[in-house]
Amino acid sequence: MNAFLSTMEKYDLDYSSLLRRDKLATLQVNMGNLCNQSCLHCHVGASPGGAKIMPRKIVDDVLSFLSRHKIKTLDITGGAPELNPNFDYFVASARPLADEVIVRSNLTVLFEEGKKHLPDFFKKYRVHLICSLPCYLKENIDYQRGEGVFDKSIAALQVLNKAGFALEKGLSLDLVYNPKGAYLPPEQEKLEKDYKHMLRGKYGIEFSRLITITNVPINRFKDYLNLNGEYENYFKLLKESFNPKVLDNIMCRSFLSVGFDGKIYDCDFNQALGLTLKDDTGKQLTIDRLDPASLEGKEIIIDEHCLSCAAGSGSSCQGAIEKSEEGVYSKIKKYYGQLLKSTKDLKTSACCLGDSLPKQHKEIISMIDPEIVSKFYGCGSPIPPLLEGKTILDLGCGSGRDVYLASFLAGEEGKVIGVDMTDEQIDTAKKYQKKQADKFGFKKVNTEFKKGYIENLAAIDIRDNSMDVVISNCVINLSPDKEKVFSEIFRVLKPGGELYFSDVFSSARLREELKNDSVIYGECLGGALYIEDFRRLLSKVGCPDYRVVSKRKLDINNEEIKSRTGIIDFYSVTIRAFKLQDLEDICEDYGQTAVYLGTIDGYPHKFELDSRHIFVTGKPMLVCGNTASMLSNTRHNKHFKVTGDRRIHYGQFTCVPSDSPLDSTAGSCC
Repeated sequence: MNAFLSTMEKYDLDYSSLLRRDKLATLQVNMGNLCNQSCLHCHVGASPGGAKIMPRKIVDDVLSFLSRHKIKTLDITGGAPELNPNFDYFVASARPLADEVIVRSNLTVLFEEGKKHLPDFFKKYRVHLICSLPCYLKENIDYQRGEGVFDKSIAALQVLNKAGFALEKGLSLDLVYNPKGAYLPPEQEKLEKDYKHMLRGKYGIEFSRLITITNVPINRFKDYLNLNGEYENYFKLLKESFNPKVLDNIMCRSFLSVGFDGKIYDCDFNQALGLTLKDDTGKQLTIDRLDPASLEGKEIIIDEHCLSCAAGSGSSCQGAIEKSEEGVYSKIKKYYGQLLKSTKDLKTSACCLGDSLPKQHKEIISMIDPEIVSKFYGCGSPIPPLLEGKTILDLGCGSGRDVYLASFLAGEEGKVIGVDMTDEQIDTAKKYQKKQADKFGFKKVNTEFKKGYIENLAAIDIRDNSMDVVISNCVINLSPDKEKVFSEIFRVLKPGGELYFSDVFSSARLREELKNDSVIYGECLGGALYIEDFRRLLSKVGCPDYRVVSKRKLDINNEEIKSRTGIIDFYSVTIRAFKLQDLEDICEDYGQTAVYLGTIDGYPHKFELDSRHIFVTGKPMLVCGNTASMLSNTRHNKHFKVTGDRRIHYGQFTCVPSDSPLDSTAGSCC
């Protein structure tokens, strides 16, 4: 048994269930080991004499794969991939085939013969640059990477800044830190601040973020450790620093690596060790016959080198896996779990409901224990109708008020699951499960509470296509990775399922110092999404149309916070979005009509789908194709008569003019 498996056993972890492949998200392509440097930490043994160079045929095989399979991220690496004669062709051809194209550059390659065009080339194709700069001190870099490398790296970064990288939207420039010796990387967030202070102050350089990567004791770095008598100590350090918390997000679960010869590996490190993936017949997998879906659920090939990715804060090609204890998650836990004792401790009204609750919901809340209500923070009323018998997920459930409210509406045959990462809140919610079921007259408990992160619902066994409705009340703004949250939401929703949530939105993007302030963040303002960025993000995860149900401008009564946020306005907005395959990015006219039958409980005379679609009982209403789908392909279909289909198209649907900038981007246009 290798050291990685034995370490997992010490923690009673089951490798066969934890380390299996998920859906492919990142395809990393190693274009060979030709490089203009010979770094001490290089795990692929790249050098100016590198002879393993990906040929044009394999490049075309990769492009063919990308044209057949939708991949979120293409990650191009080496060696110095820019030295491959097929590099420019590959990037230009691949750019339309992936949402994101990453190029990993050593920076100094920009000054090689015939490569001065690269900054403009990278800009043209909106390449995400991840560049090696393992220290901000000249002596350390030149020791690790070669004499003169530091000065060239600084000059290259200045050239990239001049081209707009790290300064213009869509031109990301990340830096990579590798330790110089036999130790783990320091805290990523703190080191990033040091880098920015030094590079900005001394050289006028800007970059997007810093990525810290743990050195893997293989190939050249292993030779370096052995030469200095440090291998045993380093390996012991990796074992003692094992962190089981990072395994849920370990890189290789959604990642594949393509070697210069087209062979397929779980990761770049396995590639360096020759641990090729094989098909069911034992034949080595290659890119020209790769079916990523066939690998889902299969075990990942592991060995003792895998300890590097699970040590400390974890390590991946995108940096540390686990945020530091003084990171966003810790600040939120502390603010909501320890600093706030009730809604009276809040400094603004952003996380307070005021009198916005519907009458029928107030009546149900009067039946919920006062401790649950007093410790609950929210900015809206994200509880839609038609919940009876449904399975509902509440993201960031806190003390559980909305879980219990929804559980009453779902009835004894329905089920509501609450997810929260704060121990104090979850403990409050859990202790009333039986008591609340009895109060509601239920013979069995229909609630469940899970401690976890809303960015990774799979880790707490929330399965694909399992939820009828997902709700959330002023929580998504607190997440440091909102794209992951929305991606997870649409993964777990059933086809036709609904996301119905209230949250805080802003009229403009916030400055970094506001985002990083723990009080402003905890008050639901620092993480507020600019409404246009929300629209783009939702479209990116596959939902091109959402609807604004209600909105209200927030009063910032705290003068200190108000003076810091300046002219930015904040709104509490309730939004609904459906998991439907036929939604279009603008409203289209197919001559369809919808009639509300007046049969939704509590809505006998009219029903508001959103602030612009108010259906009067029995009155036909012209609707766009998206609205028709929302009414006929969801749980609302029994309550509407939709006439017409999409066989004849009459052009763009004319919508009611907006009276607010927050409405102007609501969904496609309705």
